[in-house]
Amino acid sequence: MKTQQELAAIVSQFQINGTVQEIKPLGNGLINDTFKVKTDGPEDYVLQRVNNAIFQDVDLLQSNIEAVTRHIRGKLEAGMANAGASLKSFEFGQGYCIPDDTPFVQKLMDVF
Repeated sequence: MKTQQELAAIVSQFQINGTVQEIKPLGNGLINDTFKVKTDGPEDYVLQRVNNAIFQDVDLLQSNIEAVTRHIRGKLEAGMANAGASLKSFEFGQGYCIPDDTPFVQKLMDVF
C-alpha cells in the first residue's frame, strides 16, 4: 500500500483543479485499489491502482475507459442521462501513469 505522500505525488502528475486535501480508500475492491481524492477545488476525484497482473494491457484498458466515458458524456450532453464522469489526463496527455511498474489510472471527476 502506498503512503499518503506517495499517493499525493502520483495525483500531482495529473491535471486536476484545486489542491489535494485528503486521499482515502474508496470501497474494498478485490482486484484494484481505489482512492477518493478530496480537493479544495470544485471537483473531487477517484484514483485507481490497476492490478497489472490481471489487466496486462493498460493501454487497451485505458482506451476502453475513454470510449465508454465519451459515450456516456455524449448521452449526458444530449439530455439522455443524468449522471456521469469526465476523465483527467496525466500531464503528458495519457490517462494513466506508471510509478514503480504499477499503473495508476485517471481520476473521474464529479463523482456520482
